[in-house]
Amino acid sequence: MGIKKVLPSFLDMISRLRQHFFSDEGAFGMVAKNVRGVPGCKYRGDNDSRCAIGCLITDEEYASLTKPEDMTPAVLFEHLGYSVSSKQASELLSLRQAHDFAANSRTTSLTTNKIRFSKSLDTLATAYSKAMQEKRAAL
Repeated sequence: MGIKKVLPSFLDMISRLRQHFFSDEGAFGMVAKNVRGVPGCKYRGDNDSRCAIGCLITDEEYASLTKPEDMTPAVLFEHLGYSVSSKQASELLSLRQAHDFAANSRTTSLTTNKIRFSKSLDTLATAYSKAMQEKRAAL
């Protein structure tokens, strides 16, 4: 068994999402259904659109995947050789859910969806920072 890759920190992942989705080139991404009809995600779509998890993996990593729509974010990263703790699995899922919530809102504009996603990322980052401060204070 080889050495496992290390996921970026949760705040680093949020930073990468901001860079991707709020740059001039960043497409907001997509949500797709998997073959069983259960909400699943292909992580990448047409015109290099990417979901919150899809923009955290390299093109080479994505090309190595078969049926990514059948994988949860944690399973996807484990398949790519990353070590994923249960806490990190939860963090990845929260990023996916924040993106899906904003991307699935069909009644609002793309700008409104991006604002909704940005606010969700702010909330996640604040909660994470607070939890880390409490953890350090308890030591």
